[in-house]
Amino acid sequence: MIHLRTLGATDVRTSRGDEVRAVLAQPKRLALLAYLAVARPRGFHQKDTLRALFWPEADDHHARRALNRAVYFLRHALGDEVLVGGRGDSVAVAREALWCDAVAFEDDLDAGRVEAALELYRGDLLAGFFVSASPDFEHWLDHEREHLRQRAGAAALSLAHREELGGNVLDAARWAARATEISPYAEGGIRRLLALLDLAGDRAEAVRVYHEFARRLAAELGVAPSPETRSLVDEIRARAEPILGDDDGAGNRAAGATGLPSPPAAPAPPRRHAPVLRAVATLGGLALAVSLTTLGLGRMRAHSAPADTTIRVAVIPFANGNPGGTDYLNVGITEELVTRIAKLPGMTVIAPVSASRNAERATEGASGSPPGSSTRERTRPCGPTRSTASSETSWTCRPTSRCASPRRSP
Repeated sequence: MIHLRTLGATDVRTSRGDEVRAVLAQPKRLALLAYLAVARPRGFHQKDTLRALFWPEADDHHARRALNRAVYFLRHALGDEVLVGGRGDSVAVAREALWCDAVAFEDDLDAGRVEAALELYRGDLLAGFFVSASPDFEHWLDHEREHLRQRAGAAALSLAHREELGGNVLDAARWAARATEISPYAEGGIRRLLALLDLAGDRAEAVRVYHEFARRLAAELGVAPSPETRSLVDEIRARAEPILGDDDGAGNRAAGATGLPSPPAAPAPPRRHAPVLRAVATLGGLALAVSLTTLGLGRMRAHSAPADTTIRVAVIPFANGNPGGTDYLNVGITEELVTRIAKLPGMTVIAPVSASRNAERATEGASGSPPGSSTRERTRPCGPTRSTASSETSWTCRPTSRCASPRRSP
């Protein structure tokens, strides 16, 4: 069995998978083989038709001789059983001896095996193939290419319709995209793909597909998409969500276009990304504060304290000024600050709970405030206290602002 592939890249192979290079190296004889296999109606073809198709400029004697030599060559290269003669002056391809993908493609479509047929359709018939001095053959080839292309595109769109009816919008869009690959200039297929992408909610991809289609039309055909296609993509754009809160929404643009006052703006929905952005900004700010505090203490230890002095640092826990807020940030930042300071040479860290109590008592004694009153904003951060009984210097580190923005007094 000889396998002849004509859809996309042309190939001729034996049943063992060996490439028949002798035939592939002879364009006109390969074209004759493809015509005998694909041309409709399939079956026997009169030799006078073949002579006029492939050797139009030769006289009858030379045309007959050229055709006979071509048939002899193909039989010798492929096997005598591949080409058979019929009644009168005719010749045909024996279908039991030669398989052709273009014929199998149409047979599958006619039998309802649509997906199997589209697996066979890998490109245009004899893509990139050219035979010199055979204009009638080129005309037939162009017509047959378009015929097969239309059948393949319609088959892909039928599968898209089937999947859409079954509720499989993504699979429907995939088949619609296959249809646009087969017929890249067919606007019906493009509009079907845009509508399915819109239905699937992928409006950004729909707009991208449209722009690529418009660019291809302009570059290769010098035309623009039809008004129907442009109207569809405009509708899809109008349904697309504004990017990161468009303050001048569609209502204001419409008002500017019509000259009418715009209706009262509806309350803007909460931005979904705002809490995440605030959390990221808070974490970044607190991490920076920890780094700067550690760096400052290290420098003060190096420049202001004698070498034999031990510096004790009290880290008072951060306060949460947001009622109902979470405390894990406060605890985590405090622990990180304690860990980093403890690694500095010549420094020890007082437990946060003890430091907090000592700082409150010291602040109450200095200010005269009653126990339990709010003194957090008056506590000076990183203040030194020199002990006369030992060579130790104590430092109290406390933030001047809270993790959340403090409330303002009315």
